[in-house]
Amino acid sequence: MSEKGEKAKALFLQGYNCAQAVVGAFAEELGLDFDMAVQLVSGFGGGMGRLRQVCGTVSGMVFVASAKLGYSDPKATVEKKELYQEIQRIAEQFRKENGSIVCAELLAGVKDADNSPIPSARTKDYYQKTPLCRISSLCGGNFGGLYMDTVTLYRINCYDAPYEELLGETFSLVPWDEQDPTMKGEDDGGRDYQLPKGYVLSAQDGVPMILNPDGNPCGLQGHNGCPLLIDEAKKLAILVERDKKLIRQRELANLTRAELADRLEISQALLYQWEHCEVEPDVRTWKRIADILQCDILDLI
Repeated sequence: MSEKGEKAKALFLQGYNCAQAVVGAFAEELGLDFDMAVQLVSGFGGGMGRLRQVCGTVSGMVFVASAKLGYSDPKATVEKKELYQEIQRIAEQFRKENGSIVCAELLAGVKDADNSPIPSARTKDYYQKTPLCRISSLCGGNFGGLYMDTVTLYRINCYDAPYEELLGETFSLVPWDEQDPTMKGEDDGGRDYQLPKGYVLSAQDGVPMILNPDGNPCGLQGHNGCPLLIDEAKKLAILVERDKKLIRQRELANLTRAELADRLEISQALLYQWEHCEVEPDVRTWKRIADILQCDILDLI
């Protein structure tokens, strides 16, 4: 996930609404005071005051585009046209990737997705179903054209299928379909991987896909337990590396590897292996690390 995407998601998980999370992620770049920026868009949450109209994520993207491309001269017809074109492009791209820009439609079937002015309780179920978390993982968090540069990949193990070529291990952008009665298998719960430079996560009619720098779709295969990105257009097979979250969180906490290893009472060599995803600690150790770094365990694995 890109720095902006990480920050938007983190802000959302802190309690900011979708519009505030997006704008807050760009506040420093836009030269805006953070508190003032999130206050200015606070009413756009819940599809504008919980009216379930335009999604707050989209409203936040429009705010960012306006701050970057907006105008103050009422006679600036050229600038106005360029801004409106960019907003229409952003909205259409979002609609193409997610099916709608309307909050009510994005939340179809979600409990408590009404237009009551009372904010929803920030429960685990809420975070799993609310657009910013769902959409950022599905379509790469394309905030104003800025794609996230990481992708969640699922290591799939299929051990019963109608066709032999479907058996074995592979990687996928979506988890194992447990509802398919014709096949049996499982996934590893998903891990975040760093996309090669120029490759982006996008979606078509709600189906996620990885595009090469020319916009051509790529495939995925497994090789020795690792994902390979298959770019047939360029005739390339690229090893996709794990996103090194532990290093990032340690650096955000202003700790050196030696300092964190000392607090965990382990060797720096072992911590290096954890940081580079060569081996993984157990869940209890992940929890200890999260407590030391003052982050969520999901920010590490």
